[in-house]
Amino acid sequence: MINILICYYKNGDDMRKILFIIISILIIIIICIILSNKKYGYHIKNNVPIIDIELKDISLDKINKGSKEIKYKDNSIKIYNKNHKLLLKDNITIKGRGNFTWKLEKKPYQISFEDKKELFNLANTKKYVLLANTLDPSLLKNHFTYKLAKEMRMNYGVTGTFIDLYVDKKYIGNYYLVPKISIDKNIVDLKDDNAILVELDNNYYKEEDYVTSKLENDHFIVKDSNNDDYKDDLDVFMDKYNKVEKLIKEKNYKDLEKIIDMDSFVKYYIITEFSLNIDGLQSSLYLYMDGHDDKIHVGPVWDYDIAYNNSFLRDSTKFPIKNRIRYEKHTSLLLYNLCKIDEFNKLVKKTWNDDVKRVYKKNISSLNKEYKKLYLSGKYNNEHWKFVSFEKSYNMYKKWLNDRYQIFDNEINK
Repeated sequence: MINILICYYKNGDDMRKILFIIISILIIIIICIILSNKKYGYHIKNNVPIIDIELKDISLDKINKGSKEIKYKDNSIKIYNKNHKLLLKDNITIKGRGNFTWKLEKKPYQISFEDKKELFNLANTKKYVLLANTLDPSLLKNHFTYKLAKEMRMNYGVTGTFIDLYVDKKYIGNYYLVPKISIDKNIVDLKDDNAILVELDNNYYKEEDYVTSKLENDHFIVKDSNNDDYKDDLDVFMDKYNKVEKLIKEKNYKDLEKIIDMDSFVKYYIITEFSLNIDGLQSSLYLYMDGHDDKIHVGPVWDYDIAYNNSFLRDSTKFPIKNRIRYEKHTSLLLYNLCKIDEFNKLVKKTWNDDVKRVYKKNISSLNKEYKKLYLSGKYNNEHWKFVSFEKSYNMYKKWLNDRYQIFDNEINK
């Protein structure tokens, strides 16, 4: 082929030589595309950033078969933008993460840098989480919920970005990159020396040190604090939380709103009830207190991959918190008991009508734009993992959201 082109060039006139140059350029472009595709497969046009991890002295298969708690150090990472421009090259520590999700085939991971890094304007922090969204073939449920919480002005909402993950040049799939929830200036910005961030976790509490509330036997784990010796801070938090349980039982709204941030509890209820996220009342319910004199706040919202139309409870007409549907022993009754208080329900109605329903309507309407941007990456992810069609999953989710919005609005205002 090359010899033919050379002869064509030598024996040709000026026009033929110009044509030769054009053909040569096209051949070079095609070769570059082929080489690029060889490196990144057919995902080159996925329109999302790429994280490329090269492991040291370990394989991903061995990581996946081991404990999620094992930390693997001195691995290299390259991060590219959606146009495949190199943004960062560094070393990382990688480990597994998650509880139930760590048992699934497509697994989530945590990556840690030695120094703080600001990735895609998400945060300036050391630790990031790669959420696999294995239980959500639409891939959009966590992203949609985190955007809602942020636009509803819940304090310290999570912000993430979709990426394609490669490990040792092998395509792993679409992941959602988010900062790890922690007390940090760019994440949960608690300033008091006695600030504390806890998780209500009735599912996996036995794996860590935990304390238990007096009336409802909810279990709490410290996730972060501004004080290395946080025992006194945890004692203050639990004393206040035990009082919260007592006041809720007594339906003493006046004293209750003095010690909890009612706005955050109302908005968390709306998000959890709307999404049918029963899992959010069993674990992944974060609460914080910025010092001993602060109120108890809910947030950030976390873990909505099995919510909406994707769990055992997907009937868009149901209100499982308010009506206590299919509650198991390890489900917290915190919000259910709050729903027995008239003042709380009135504030839910006011908050929904004055502000929140507008946010829901806007984000449901704009979801098509998110889907189109994610389409190729989502399509290839679901084909790679043999999940349900990305397009079909999205269409089902979008229809469910529209139905749920009308039902929820009618229920709140009846």
